[in-house]
Amino acid sequence: MSEKGAYLSEAIDFNSFKLGTFNLIVAPCGSGKTTAAFHTIPNYLKVEPRRSLILINTASGADSFVMDGYGYYFDYNGPEWDANFTPQYDKPTIMTYAAFGAQVKKGDLNPEEYDYLVCDEIHSLNQYIAIARAKLLKQYPQAAPWEINDMLQITCFNYIAVETIFDMVKEGKSWIFGLTATPSQLYKNDLKKLGAIVNEVQYSQKLRAYEIFCKFDYAEIEPILRAIVPENRKRMFFFNTIKELKQYKKILMECGRAAEALWALNPDSGEYMDNHQLTTRDFILKEHRFPNDVQDLLINRAYETAITIKDPLVKEAYIHSGNKDTRDQARNRLRQDLEVVGYYNYQAGKAARKKLNLNSSIEDSIKNIPLTYFNKPLYTRDKEELIKVINFPKKWTSLKKALVQQGYSIEDKNDGKARYSIIHYIPDVSLSSCDLE
Repeated sequence: MSEKGAYLSEAIDFNSFKLGTFNLIVAPCGSGKTTAAFHTIPNYLKVEPRRSLILINTASGADSFVMDGYGYYFDYNGPEWDANFTPQYDKPTIMTYAAFGAQVKKGDLNPEEYDYLVCDEIHSLNQYIAIARAKLLKQYPQAAPWEINDMLQITCFNYIAVETIFDMVKEGKSWIFGLTATPSQLYKNDLKKLGAIVNEVQYSQKLRAYEIFCKFDYAEIEPILRAIVPENRKRMFFFNTIKELKQYKKILMECGRAAEALWALNPDSGEYMDNHQLTTRDFILKEHRFPNDVQDLLINRAYETAITIKDPLVKEAYIHSGNKDTRDQARNRLRQDLEVVGYYNYQAGKAARKKLNLNSSIEDSIKNIPLTYFNKPLYTRDKEELIKVINFPKKWTSLKKALVQQGYSIEDKNDGKARYSIIHYIPDVSLSSCDLE
């Protein structure tokens, strides 16, 4: 992590808070948004935990907060909910936006009972409401926009949540905060009304954030899936659909990797997760690391903003999406610096391949570099040894240039006694190293 910045709780300008506005906190992953939302800000405002409500976009996100002891979780269709429910005294109430909208619609929840409302991952609501809107438009193609909005007010709990949050802001009685690392969606579509009343919270210092040592674009995912990877090196993959999760998990397992895929608990497709998937999900939510029997984790949008992973064995992440917000949110599930992050970009990936200007002998030499030479200090004697091992026809400076052309990252350092280099491992995206039968 970059040590140049401050944590949110250290840098936040409390004087920039305003009642009657949507106080928006835009902060990168690793800056301490959760600590600020659950502790620093409510302590400054002197609000009681029992009058604090934390909203999150997914049940997995709510589960994660609860497992970490931040508050109590109530599901709108779960057995815990009581129409006569009164907020707890010692911890905040945590629920999804859908649960919040459902309880408001039923009249079982009075928003005025809360003095402090946090809207975590607020940007995600546009996507959920857009799906509900598309379904109504397909069902009622002749309906006017205002008629669709009226139907959403009855049928879409996330839409009701946004309307209720807007009304609470305008009422001006409760402190309301939004949290996101990707704020662009707040000024579009169904969130525009909140965007119009945003008060962006200010900071006195630059915020810290997690680092990526090497980023690259790829055009094809299968060569990455099939690459030979050390057994103790773990990876995370993001895909959009359950179909992709199943397809690519199969490839990984046939290549000898211990892979697991996670998606929503109650998917629209009716494809429910099995016991091992559920056990893996619960383990990650509770322990914030991969289980010992999982080397590669595949997730989709259900976990784009819902899980926190701090696992030193996870070195790589591959985000199979061209959407910038999705890329940022998915990468940020890993709360740590990463050696390698690959982003799907078909055109850029193809263009990168065309830029290669290596003859076949040099390219073959690079493909033969043993994994033991990656991610470790290479002093002069190590570099000379490597050149001999792979039978490289030129000196280190030429090998270094060739590696960079192939997309590898070379880090040059000095330990005070001697200079050394580190080759950051990136799977060979042009080589299929695990052939299926």
